[in-house]
Amino acid sequence: MKSKPKITEITVTPDNVDDHIDKCNSNRNLDRKHINTWKRAIHKKIFRDGGLIFSDEKGKYDDGNHRLRALKETGHTAIFYVVSGMDRETLNMMVDAGKKRTNQDRLKMIKGVNYPTTVAPAIEEIIDITEDWRRTARMLLPDEVLQFYHQHRRELETLSGAYQKFPDISAKLLVALQFLFTRIDQVKSDEFFVGVTHRHSLKAGEPLRAFYDMLASEKFLNTEGTKRRYDYTRNGLLIAWAAHLKGQTLDKIELTQRYITLEGTVSASEPEPEVESEEQAEFEEAQEQEADEQAGEAAE
Repeated sequence: MKSKPKITEITVTPDNVDDHIDKCNSNRNLDRKHINTWKRAIHKKIFRDGGLIFSDEKGKYDDGNHRLRALKETGHTAIFYVVSGMDRETLNMMVDAGKKRTNQDRLKMIKGVNYPTTVAPAIEEIIDITEDWRRTARMLLPDEVLQFYHQHRRELETLSGAYQKFPDISAKLLVALQFLFTRIDQVKSDEFFVGVTHRHSLKAGEPLRAFYDMLASEKFLNTEGTKRRYDYTRNGLLIAWAAHLKGQTLDKIELTQRYITLEGTVSASEPEPEVESEEQAEFEEAQEQEADEQAGEAAE
């Protein structure tokens, strides 16, 4: 390290945000979903200012591009702390080099949280199923998970306790689905999960019997890949639930990875505001310009 780093507090406003964005020419390619993640945090008032930005000895930012773009598109003002004075080689090796903390890791560190390894993934699953904006954003922010936990703590922890070490089906999936099904029809949900916990009593034609037959099928048992087996299980449960809710019989469930929606769910939060066409055009123009610059550098 050529010089001793220092930390400077800066306030980024609509008037100076472009000046700071101009310093981000050493950043990674822009990702619209990542920008949308930070815009959503600002919209929901859970944006905890801007955090740290690392700057090299020439004053160029090594991160922060997506956060700054989100500020520009929302007109928000935020405080950042710029760590400056490090050489380029040091920054390249240091920034984003550590293992990223998961929402599960964060809940584990909060005193009094029970079953964090089940509760956090279950919350993520619930939001994935109910929120359309999840397909336009890169990630769930820790504050969103924590907020949801505090709103539904007792129910989530009770369900998590009931499904620890449950055979065949992950606890996070059972917690998430029972939480959601209960809000659609509590009586039907209770009936459905009695069948889940007492599978020996299921009769031919009952949707859950078809689901368990699917789990026992040679094709499922020979499936390679944890994610694929999880998708089959999740979709099989949703298919069985839809039939049970309508009072239909079901003899067979085919393995499928196609995305199956859960009708009748209530959105867990406000919808993600759409990106205006002018903003999208500006973003695409910036991407094209950056691609041209990279192509020119590669040709030299």
